[in-house]
Amino acid sequence: MGIEESSSGFPGFLRSEIEGSIVQRFEAIVRQYPGRIALSDRGHRWTYQDLNRLANRAAHAILAQSDSLAEPLPVVLGHTATAIVALIGVLKAGRAYSVIDPSHPRARLRQILDELRSDLLVTDTAGTSLAEEFRRDGLRLILIDDLDDKLPVDNPRLIPLPPGEGGAKRRVRASTLAVIFYTSGSTGQPKGVEHDHRKTLHRIWWETNANGISGNDHISSIFSPSFSASVTDIFGSLLNGATLCLYDVKAEGLDPLADWLTQEAITLFHIPVAAARQFLDSLPQAARFPSVRHLVPSGPIYRTDLDRFWLHFPNCKLLSHMGSSETGVIAQMVVTPATQFAGNVVPLGFPVEDKEVLILDETGATLPAGHIGEIAIRSRFLSTGYWRRQDLTAKVFLADPEGGDRRIYRMGDLGRITNEGYLEYLDRRDAQVKIRGYRVEISEVEAAFHRQQGVKEVVVAARENQTGEKKLVAYVVARDGSKCTSGGLRLALSAMLPDYMVPTSFVFVKEIPRTDNGKLDASRLPDPGRDRPSLATPYAAPRNPLEEELAKLWAGVLELDGVGIHDNFIELGGHSLLATKLISRILQKHNVRLSPRILLESSTVATQAASIAENLQASAEGVVEQLLDQLEQLSDEEAERFLTEDGPSL
Repeated sequence: MGIEESSSGFPGFLRSEIEGSIVQRFEAIVRQYPGRIALSDRGHRWTYQDLNRLANRAAHAILAQSDSLAEPLPVVLGHTATAIVALIGVLKAGRAYSVIDPSHPRARLRQILDELRSDLLVTDTAGTSLAEEFRRDGLRLILIDDLDDKLPVDNPRLIPLPPGEGGAKRRVRASTLAVIFYTSGSTGQPKGVEHDHRKTLHRIWWETNANGISGNDHISSIFSPSFSASVTDIFGSLLNGATLCLYDVKAEGLDPLADWLTQEAITLFHIPVAAARQFLDSLPQAARFPSVRHLVPSGPIYRTDLDRFWLHFPNCKLLSHMGSSETGVIAQMVVTPATQFAGNVVPLGFPVEDKEVLILDETGATLPAGHIGEIAIRSRFLSTGYWRRQDLTAKVFLADPEGGDRRIYRMGDLGRITNEGYLEYLDRRDAQVKIRGYRVEISEVEAAFHRQQGVKEVVVAARENQTGEKKLVAYVVARDGSKCTSGGLRLALSAMLPDYMVPTSFVFVKEIPRTDNGKLDASRLPDPGRDRPSLATPYAAPRNPLEEELAKLWAGVLELDGVGIHDNFIELGGHSLLATKLISRILQKHNVRLSPRILLESSTVATQAASIAENLQASAEGVVEQLLDQLEQLSDEEAERFLTEDGPSL
């Protein structure tokens, strides 16, 4: 397959190419632009030729270990260049990849690995000890950063068929499974959403042409490759000759993001809307990012957000959109300062090509414009279904009553098509919510609570905090005689669920309020308030002005009336996004940069105050040493005049 250039001299994306494979398109880009920068990560850069050779070596290592094409390969890697090499290598070996974030709880990792049932596991040397914990008999490891130098670096052109098919060879086809993304499941078990090469290429084909992506672009990669939103960034870049620029918010926090945007000259900036708001809060009034031409906040955007976006991103268009792991993007609207719309929420946009948006009533009948109902999508280009879940696939991916090869997916969201033709989102129909950009099934969170012996009954609800962001609140009825605390429950849930699924607040109640017919009466669930949660750690007051100041910062970020100096950040309801906000405020106040990861793992107000004091002392000692060095180079007369008349001038 060749690449047809557009009038700008960069590759175009033909519709016919969606009937090929991701590998074909990528290798054609490599042939045309071998010296162009493909990947940028923490100051390191790889050309398309470099990336292709590394991915080929990974593919040959996989093929040397296994000739099975039936099972997807788990890739246990973080948000790094190594993960990008791994997933391309897996695709080149004819297998589907499923990236699993190593920071997720062990119990969740085990659930996913058990369901994938792979003969191989791809990781790196840093992940070896983690991988060994889940290693079954016969499961082999591919260490992507420790491959044999003698492995071939040429493209593996032919892929073996599974045993029993005559030893024939075949290429990866459009219908070959490409990727599985695991999302929250209503049964308490994560569910794997499948996408083949055709549907992935269709998504990139549409986004490339709709958004004008070309080799001139520097595209941000902030979403972990374990998250379905990463497809837009990774393949929107690497299948168009653009530069993919990686930024790990969990590791770096949001404070260095402004400098990173400028240094990398980012043109397409894709970020969860909650993180975007926090980032804007941290910016000085004069900060500008003129290179960004498209800003893509993932999540609901409010009218009040827009002025701040235009202030700091003066040359950009904002892309409001909606989608899911099962559907990809279903609607998009280009928003500029001149865009007019009613209401306080920016519309989701107009249906995209090949995705028909339907509004259904409770019987499944289509409603006309202006009526509220469940949002459903009719298309040939939906997910192929859920991995090893034929029952669930048949339930939610429905045959088109009009016949043909299109299917209908009911999203569970309430919305309407306006008379102008654009889609408005109103609310969730079922017990599924978006928390910090991640889809969460409330029932999966509640299922984790019911595994705790001290919990008699629980209801988990989504509530908005002071900034309009949704957070999870757990209302817990403890068993008689149990010693349930919010800290203990949080610790137990953190071992089972990703941090975005662990409730921010725990409210202990004597009983769950019910209506006369026994249903939950949500209106009578108490407000979680701002009281300090019940912890095993006794409250300890600040002992000095620095601890008092930090305790106030913590309380403000966590929306609590007060915290003790030995309270653990996580047990108070802290998570990665709040950690970056707290780190930002500490940096502004004391010019001391702390790692969000350290804060999430062990820090308290007391240890944080000690770290800041130590840092400030070291800075002061550095100034004194500099003064002494300067004095030693002066004569006695010059030193006396320096100290008494001129004063220090460093």
